[in-house]
Amino acid sequence: MTRSSQSATPSGTTAATARKYGSTIATMTIVTAAALRRTMVPMARASTAVTAASAAVPMITRSSAGSTPSFRIFEVANSPTASLTLRGITVSNGKASGFLGGAAANGGCILARFSGTPTSSTPTTLVLHDSSVEGCATGFLGSGGGIYLDSDTTARITHSSLSDNSAVVSGGGLYVHSGASAIIFGSTLTVNHALVGGGGVFVDSGASAGIAASVLTDNTTLGLGGGVHVAGTVDLTATQLLDNSAVLAGGGIYVDSGGLGRVHNGFLTDNTPAAGGGAPLTSSTPTARGGVPRATAPPMHNQPAPNRGRPTARHQR
Repeated sequence: MTRSSQSATPSGTTAATARKYGSTIATMTIVTAAALRRTMVPMARASTAVTAASAAVPMITRSSAGSTPSFRIFEVANSPTASLTLRGITVSNGKASGFLGGAAANGGCILARFSGTPTSSTPTTLVLHDSSVEGCATGFLGSGGGIYLDSDTTARITHSSLSDNSAVVSGGGLYVHSGASAIIFGSTLTVNHALVGGGGVFVDSGASAGIAASVLTDNTTLGLGGGVHVAGTVDLTATQLLDNSAVLAGGGIYVDSGGLGRVHNGFLTDNTPAAGGGAPLTSSTPTARGGVPRATAPPMHNQPAPNRGRPTARHQR
C-alpha cells in the first residue's frame, strides 16, 4: 500500500481534506467515523505502519466536541495475517460505540482481533513503539479501555504509555483475552480505571502477558486488581507497581485461583489494599512488597522501593 504524508487538520473540523492513506501523521482531529475511514483506513487488513511526521507531538484524536459520535480509532483484523504498527504516534479520545458488550463495545482506541480460522502461526499483530494511547473509553459493558486484544492476537508495546483510559468492565489500559498474548517493555501504564477488575491490565484465563522494565502507577478499580488482574499467566520483570488501588482486593496485583503471577526483581509499593487473591504470587527475589495477593500467607507490608524512577514514553503526559 503506497502512503504519503498528511498535513495537520484544525481541531474541531473534518479530516476529510487530509491526504488519503498517509503513512506519516502530523496532527489529525477526526469528527466522524466516515472521515476516519477516508483518511486512515482503521480496519487494517494487511501490514499497515503509521509513523510520526515530525518531532512535534503527532496525534490522531477523536474530536472532543459534544456532537462527535462514538468510534474507536483503529481496528486490525484479517485472515491469514494482519499487523498494525504505530511509531511515535499518540492515539487519543477514542470511544467504542457498542452498548451491550461484545466486540462493538471493546477497545476504546484500538481493537485487535482475528477474523479467520485461528492458527498459532498467523496471529494478528499490534506493535506500539514510542507511542501513547490515552483518554480512551469502552462502550457500555465493554473491556479494554485503551486496547483490547482478542483471541489469537499478539501485541508488542515498547517505550510507550497507556494513560487515562477507562473500561466499564475490565482492563482499563489493556485487556488480553483468552488465546492472546502481550509483551510490554520500558513502558508506563498510569491513571487507567476499570469498574470490575484490572485497572491497568486484565489478563484473561488462557492468555499471557510479560511486563518488563515498566511502571504501573495510579491505576484503579472498584473490583479486583488495581494494577493487574491475573486470570491467565503474567510475568513481571524489573517492574514497579506504585500507588495502585482496588476497592475489593489486590491493590497492586490480584491473582485468580487458576491464574499464575510471577515477579522477578520487581517492586510493589504503596498499593492498597495489600492483600487478596485466590492464588499466591510467586517471586524469584525478596524485593516484592505491598499489593501482593496471598492465599496461604499473611499479606506483605508496603515498603518504599529503592528506586521510584519511572520510564517515560515520549508522549506521556
